[in-house]
Amino acid sequence: VPRSHALVFGLTLSVASFFWLWWTTNMLSAHLAGATIAFYVLVYTLLLKRRTSQNVVWGGAAGCMPVMIGWSAVTGTIQWPALVMFLIIFFWTPP
Repeated sequence: VPRSHALVFGLTLSVASFFWLWWTTNMLSAHLAGATIAFYVLVYTLLLKRRTSQNVVWGGAAGCMPVMIGWSAVTGTIQWPALVMFLIIFFWTPP
């Protein structure tokens, strides 16, 4: 797959997912998902993945965000139970 096609495909899915979440749930969920995608692509993939073996630790934050997105989609807020679940998964992920 040419890089340009992969970039267009990834950007299309990212933008579509943002607007889909905004339309079907709420703006908070859409922003959290957008921030997760940006963190995963920019911080984890481009910055950390090739430079440090600690990439799994810090990249794990992107893997914990579905908890926050799901919580905010249902409640429209971010509350302590969601943060606690985020932290449990974050600290559990690295071996």
